[in-house]
Amino acid sequence: MGTRNRELLKEEFDQLATPSLIYKNKEEYSTLHDFNRFRDFIFNRYNISPTSSPNFPQILLIKRDDRIPLINDPYLRSLNTNITTGKERREIDQIDRLSQHLEHAHGPNFRAVYLERLAFEEQVRYFHGASFIICAHGAGMSNMFFCESATTIFEVVCGREWEFFDVISKTLSLNHIKCHTNDINVIIPTLDNLLKN
Repeated sequence: MGTRNRELLKEEFDQLATPSLIYKNKEEYSTLHDFNRFRDFIFNRYNISPTSSPNFPQILLIKRDDRIPLINDPYLRSLNTNITTGKERREIDQIDRLSQHLEHAHGPNFRAVYLERLAFEEQVRYFHGASFIICAHGAGMSNMFFCESATTIFEVVCGREWEFFDVISKTLSLNHIKCHTNDINVIIPTLDNLLKN
């Protein structure tokens, strides 16, 4: 979002002597009013309105890319032992086959994207402009905040029962469908049926 950040070691942070900030539990901020305050801030920052995303596809498939190193500091990088991306645990089976199928069936109304390769503003615009989003469970789903109500989110849960995004989808009146199988031979006909309606 155009901000500059610098990582601090704990000792440096402790020397800042900043006043404590006390926040309520996250559940107390999970109201439509709070969500809309956040959405309005982002939409105003990027000048996004209901008619401002005409060139974005209606059907969106979220693919997962390889890990991108986000920590430049050598010392802090050495402390980060998490070298996975979640892709190895949560990816739609044969996603390239699914992408080809959807591209053939829906042409310019469809696009597959890697969120890791997009600026934050583009991610917001893609989710805001789409009416049907297909993805494996993962952090990229937090972009659901920017969807219009009644947008369909087709989440492949990859063998787990995830509840992380239920509050967002319910509060924003999204059509959140959880697919409990990761079998491409089930996913394709299910999507074909949903996209017909």
